[in-house]
Amino acid sequence: MLTTNQASTWMVPTKLVIPQLRQPYLQRPRLADLLRSGLQRKLTLVSAPAGFGKTMLAAAVLRTETYTKRVAWVSLSTHDNQSLPFWSYVLTALNERCGVGEQALALLDREPETRIAYVLSALLKDLAQLPHEVILVLDGYDVISEPSIHTALSFLLDYLPPQLHLLLLSRSTPPLPLTRLRIRREMLDIDAEQLRFSAAEAEALLAELIGAAQCSPTTVQMAAQAAQGWAAGLCLFGIALSEAATKPWPCSVGSAICVGI
Repeated sequence: MLTTNQASTWMVPTKLVIPQLRQPYLQRPRLADLLRSGLQRKLTLVSAPAGFGKTMLAAAVLRTETYTKRVAWVSLSTHDNQSLPFWSYVLTALNERCGVGEQALALLDREPETRIAYVLSALLKDLAQLPHEVILVLDGYDVISEPSIHTALSFLLDYLPPQLHLLLLSRSTPPLPLTRLRIRREMLDIDAEQLRFSAAEAEALLAELIGAAQCSPTTVQMAAQAAQGWAAGLCLFGIALSEAATKPWPCSVGSAICVGI
């Protein structure tokens, strides 16, 4: 693997680390099993608005011993919406975490204007020689609007060897050849409806947040109605209930939660 490269002078190292799970975190076996099943295909797309738990779901699965040593994670930001920083992060993550892409990264460093197809061809050659599978996670892909990045990622998907699986976490559906992948059964979709907390999951999360003793059927029903299965809404509800137990509120908990979410 490379020890130095030009990109390392401006890269943010924590963007290449699988996020820590926020506590308390509720394990959701049905979604974990679904995500694992998608890792057998070329692409898994987890697409939902903010606060639905996309990042935490992926982190919970991929932080396990089964996967963690072969996961290349990139947390994207608006600063990565150009070809050079985007592919520098992707190739660095694959190189540092999975030991592939050294030639591709060196080519990108030496000649930033090199056609990205040549760079990706070098990456594909490395990937095809791997004796094991690796997972590339692009978290926050919705911040990418540069057409050349979508085109290059589509090229990568077209020729992806079985050694690499791509996991996209996004607030919106990306402009990639998804219909073709779906027809070929080469991708798995996980959307907001699947990510919504069931009544049982909502009850379990609230029990973690406020304690089982305070988690009455009325409380669970109120939370379910207010949050509609939205993970962030349930957390806000639990936080508000916890605070309401220790200090007076100027309004009812129910109305406060409705305003908060």
